[in-house]
Amino acid sequence: MTIASIATLSAIGDMGSGRIWVVVLGLLFAIVAISLLVASWTKWGQTKSLTKCIALAFLAHIWLLMYAYGTRIVAPGFGGGNQGGSRIENVSMAVPLLMMEEVKQPEESPNSEDNSEHKAEPEEPHQAPWEAPLKRSVDSPASPTDTLTNEIPKLPDLVAFSALSLPEPNSEGQEPELPSLESSEELALLAAPTKQIDPTPQKSTAPSSDLDHSLTQPAAPPKRRFDQQPVPNNYQMRISSLRHQFTMQNGGDVNTEAAVELALAWLARSQSPDGGWNAAEHGAGRETANATNRAEGENRQNAGLKANTAMTGLSLLAFLGAGHTHTDGQYKDNVANGLRYLLSQQLPSGDLSGRGQIGREPTVRFARMYSHGMAALSLAEAYGMTGDHALLPAIQSACQYSLNAMNPRTGGWRYEFPTEDPGDLSQFGWQAMLLNSASNHRSFILPQQSRFLMQRFLDSVSTGRDGGLAVYRIQSGQRASTEQATPAMTAEAMASRLLQGFPLSPLAIEEGQRMLLKNMPGRSEENLYYWYYATIAMYQLRGATATAPTPNGFNNNSMEDAWEKWNESLKQQLCSTQVPRGQLEGSWNPTCIWGGYGGRVYSTAVACMCLEVYYRYLPMYKQDQFANQWQPARR
Repeated sequence: MTIASIATLSAIGDMGSGRIWVVVLGLLFAIVAISLLVASWTKWGQTKSLTKCIALAFLAHIWLLMYAYGTRIVAPGFGGGNQGGSRIENVSMAVPLLMMEEVKQPEESPNSEDNSEHKAEPEEPHQAPWEAPLKRSVDSPASPTDTLTNEIPKLPDLVAFSALSLPEPNSEGQEPELPSLESSEELALLAAPTKQIDPTPQKSTAPSSDLDHSLTQPAAPPKRRFDQQPVPNNYQMRISSLRHQFTMQNGGDVNTEAAVELALAWLARSQSPDGGWNAAEHGAGRETANATNRAEGENRQNAGLKANTAMTGLSLLAFLGAGHTHTDGQYKDNVANGLRYLLSQQLPSGDLSGRGQIGREPTVRFARMYSHGMAALSLAEAYGMTGDHALLPAIQSACQYSLNAMNPRTGGWRYEFPTEDPGDLSQFGWQAMLLNSASNHRSFILPQQSRFLMQRFLDSVSTGRDGGLAVYRIQSGQRASTEQATPAMTAEAMASRLLQGFPLSPLAIEEGQRMLLKNMPGRSEENLYYWYYATIAMYQLRGATATAPTPNGFNNNSMEDAWEKWNESLKQQLCSTQVPRGQLEGSWNPTCIWGGYGGRVYSTAVACMCLEVYYRYLPMYKQDQFANQWQPARR
C-alpha cells in the first residue's frame, strides 16, 4: 500500500510543473480525517475500534508521504527539475541557509593528495591561572621545559645556572655552607651594571607639557633577567624609567623618595652576616600594653623575638618594592643574600617561619604563621620580577603549606597548623597576598575552590550597614558585629578584596573609606600595620570607576579626594618621624602599636613600603587596560 502511494505521488508530481494535485489531495485527506474524527464519537467508532485504528494509521502514512514529497531536496551535482536522465532526491527537512553556512567546510585543494599539514591547529581554550594543571612536583628541580613555563623559549646555558642555587648536602647528611656572594661567578655574570640611584633626588624641572608628553609614550615592557619574559604588569612600575615622574604625578614627591632611599640604606646596614635580619638585635620581642589590649587582652610573651624570617621577608619586600632584585639594582647583593637566607631556613613541610621557631611556646606560636607569610611573599615577588627558576620549588611548597593550613570550612588562618579555629583577618591578609602574588605570575596554581573559601571568609568578617567594615575575627556560629569593627581590619579587608579581585560595592567602599578618613595618620594612635593596608586600599581605589553615585553623592571624585587626603596625612607623618641623622638615620622608631613585637626592622620596612605605594603595585583598575604594555596615565 505504501509503495503504491509513493508511485502515485511521483506520477502526479511529474504530470505538471506545479503542485496543485498535492493541494487537492491534501483537502481530500483533510475531509477524510474530519469524517473519521466525527465517526469516532458515534456508536460505529466505539464498536469498530480496529477499523478506526487502521484508517487513522493509513491517513497518517499518507500525510507523512505528502510532507516528504513537499520538502524534497535535489542532491547537489545531479541536476534537477524535469531534466533528462535519472533523478536522485533526498527526502529530508530543509536546512536554513544560515545554518548551512555555519557548518560549511572548506574545500580541499585538488592539486594536493594530502593537505592535512596545511590545516590550522585548533586553538587551546584559555585557562585562568588557577585552572591550569601543574604537573611538576615541588620537590623536583625546575626546568624551562616544565608545563609551568611552556611558553618560555629555550634559554642560553648561562641562564641555566642560578645565582641562588644551593649545594647538595654532603654524604654525612650535614647542611653545606652557603656560597658567598663574592665567590659566585654565576651572579657576577648575570648581574649587568646598573645605574646607581641618587639618594637625594631632585624635583624635575621639565615643563609640565613635556612631562605629560613623556608619560604618554608607549614603552616596551621590561624583560625578566632569567627567562626574558615580560615582567608581570603588577610590578612594572617599580623598574620603569618613568618611575620618578609617575611618583610625582600620583602623590609622591622628593621627600618621599628621599625617605625611601634613606630607609633602604639603613636596612642594608642592619643586615646580618648570614644574610637575614635578626629580629632580637633590633628590639623585637617586647610585650607592650597597647598591643596586649589589641590582642583581645592576651599576653603574647615576647612574640617576635625569633621572627628572623619575618623581618627578612619584610626587608626584602621593601627592596623589591623599589625595583632592587638579586640581579639588578644598587642593593642586589643584599637581596641575593637575603633570599639565600630564607631558602636555608625553609623546613621540609614548606614552612618558612624559620628553623629557630619550632614548638608551641607563646614566643613562637604567635609569630610562626606571620613569619611564614611575610617570608614566602618576598620569594614570590622576587620570582615574579626576575623569573629565577631556582626559587620555584621553595615558593610552591610554601604556598602549599599555606593552603594546608587554611581552615577548610571557613577559608581563614590562625596561629596553629592545622587549625579548627575559624581564623582571624590579620593572619588572612598575609597568606592571601602570598597566594595572590604567586598565582598572578603562575609560580603556583591557586585552586578555584580556595579562592571561593577566601571570599567566604572575607564575607564572614564583614559588617556595617553596607558591608564596608570588618572585624578581627568571629567565633564559630556567630556573626560579625558592627561595634567590633576597627579601622585596621576594615583597611585589611578592603585591600585583600581589591588585590584578589573580589567584588566590592560603591556603598561598601564609601562606608569603609569614611571610617579610614576618621582615623588618618597623625589624627589617631600610631599604627604602621593599619597605615600599610589602608594606603594600599586607598591607592588601589584611586581612579576606579563607580557605575553610579551612591544616594549620599559618593562617586569617582570622592575616591580621588579620599586618596589625596589620606596621602597628605601619611606623608606628613612618616617624613617627619623618620630618624634624620646618626647611626639610626633612615629608620623609624618602633613606637607604634605592634612595634614592640617587630622592632626597628619591622617599623622601618613597613613605613618604607607605605612610601613606595606610588609604584609598588599597579592599580587594579589599570591592569586590564595596560597589560604588559604599561605607561602612566595623563592627568
